[in-house]
Amino acid sequence: MACAKKEEAKPLPTETPEQVVEKFYMYIAEGGLKTTEEAYKLVSTKRSVLPEGKFKDIIRQYPVGMKVKVKGSKIENDKAMVFIDCDLPSKFGSCITESQINLEIDPKVNAWRIDFSGDTYDELEQIKKDTAQNQPAASPQAGDQGHEDHKGHEGHETKK
Repeated sequence: MACAKKEEAKPLPTETPEQVVEKFYMYIAEGGLKTTEEAYKLVSTKRSVLPEGKFKDIIRQYPVGMKVKVKGSKIENDKAMVFIDCDLPSKFGSCITESQINLEIDPKVNAWRIDFSGDTYDELEQIKKDTAQNQPAASPQAGDQGHEDHKGHEGHETKK
């Protein structure tokens, strides 16, 4: 009698993608050394080759008082998308941006991990450069001052 080997579906991790995202941003908001290390442990190592030091540099640039609210999620096999609203405080008041966090299952530990590839860091650096170049210079064209392009915040995709 021949037996066909049947692929057994692995159970999903007990912690949901939403819970992982909430925990990640809670650790970042606390900002201590231990909590930053805990946040880094939630980052996927499959695609990300971001060293811990660079990760810490990136999250240090997140605005103090940033709040994240999970709006929903979508799971497809071993990948998930978590949709969040980021409440970003500024001197002009609060700004809410919508963002999508991608996650994947780490099969070694059967846990969701955040795809944090460092693209956010590159976008943040570009925003800083653009802002520096767009600073109003002392010029006779006073009517041109005060019109800046807003490109989103901290690499989060802004939806209107």
